[in-house]
Amino acid sequence: MEMLGKCFKEDSEGIMLRKNAVYKGKRSSDLLKIKTFMTGESIVKDVNFHETEKKIKSLNNKLSNVESKINQLERDIKAIDVELEINYEEASSKPNFFDEYQKMKTDLQALMSKWEGIQLEIEQFVD
Repeated sequence: MEMLGKCFKEDSEGIMLRKNAVYKGKRSSDLLKIKTFMTGESIVKDVNFHETEKKIKSLNNKLSNVESKINQLERDIKAIDVELEINYEEASSKPNFFDEYQKMKTDLQALMSKWEGIQLEIEQFVD
């Protein structure tokens, strides 16, 4: 008990007590850890850590893919906006110009919604 009191005073983690046995170099019941403090409690949400890790990685890859598509569409839309500012008549006279422009904006909105959905899925695992 004297050693444990000393650990408490020195603000150390605790002490290790070993049975009269040969050191095994791995976890064993021959070693007992005694701590001088209480540890916090946690709620285990998922005991299948590796599957969860794979799912999060997959979701992050999907998120990255969607972000790349969003960035490309935003660049394309910005280029068209600049083109319209510079020469509206010529830019808008191209066949199906406004239909394609509107499709790009609709696709962008759909991708942003998809991005939000993936973010929500990721948050389920992270919280």
